[in-house]
Formats: sequence, structure tokens, C-alpha cells
Amino acid sequence: MTPREKICELRKHYMFTLHEFSASVHSSVHSARASGIPLEKIVKTVLLEDKEERLFAVILFGKDLVDKNKIREQFSCSKLRLVPFEKVVKVCGFPAGGVPPFGFDATFIVDESLPDDLSVFVGGGDMHTLLEITVSEIKKACSPVVIKVKKEYEMKQ
Repeated sequence: MTPREKICELRKHYMFTLHEFSASVHSSVHSARASGIPLEKIVKTVLLEDKEERLFAVILFGKDLVDKNKIREQFSCSKLRLVPFEKVVKVCGFPAGGVPPFGFDATFIVDESLPDDLSVFVGGGDMHTLLEITVSEIKKACSPVVIKVKKEYEMKQ
């Protein structure tokens, strides 16, 4: 099944709208530029794996970074790494830069800062498509663990 076919199949079960763009929307910043959507409404799915190759899909605002230590603690992982670009399609069925926050086997984690009623834009299965969906619908689709995974920064004086 192609990534587009997977998205069409998922559409039968979950409420979202597809938005296609001629420019690439493969990252949060590119999505904002190509679409005119504020960065605050763009949510990304970051794929991580541990030494046992357990897949974690971390869903958070596009402007935020993942605190891998919080995931290690929550799931008793000794080591986590980003899934390599060339391996992304193999582990989830979608290309890097187009990974939606559901529709494949993984442990899904949603950052607690994402409000349920917020309508957001997420990866749509390829580098030219975004899905518009509420955070509550994302949670319905992937049954995530909801924890604080956003990296916090300390201001240096």
C-alpha cells in the first residue's frame, strides 16, 4: 500500500482534511513557509528507536525539541536515537518529512502542552501534504501516552 493509499484508508476512520502544496512541507519551518500557516499550529512527529529497535513516535509542536531523557525515564530505555532518514519509510510506511502522527505501529507519545481542542497541521504522508486535525482526534487515532517531552531551556545570566 502506498503512503497516499494509507492516508486515504485512515481518512475512513478519522476526521482530518488534506492540504496539498507545490512546495515541500518536509519540516515545520518549510511547512510554515510553504503554507502560510503559523509555526504555532504545526505539529511534528519525531521517530526515535532504542537499542532493541522499539519505535517511539513523539508528537509535539514543530518549534519544540524532544527531551530524550524524559522518554528514557518513562520507558526504561538505556539509549534512544533518531530513526535514520533512509530507514523512516521502512519502519512506519511513510517517507521522512511526511510522517503523520498515527497509522503505523509504534509507542505514541504526545507532549502534554498540546491542547485537545487545538486544530493543528501534521505530516500528511508525503513531502507536499499536510493534514489538518484536532489534537483530540490525533489522540483518538494513536492512543498515546501523554507526558511532558518538550525540552526545557534554562536562561543563562
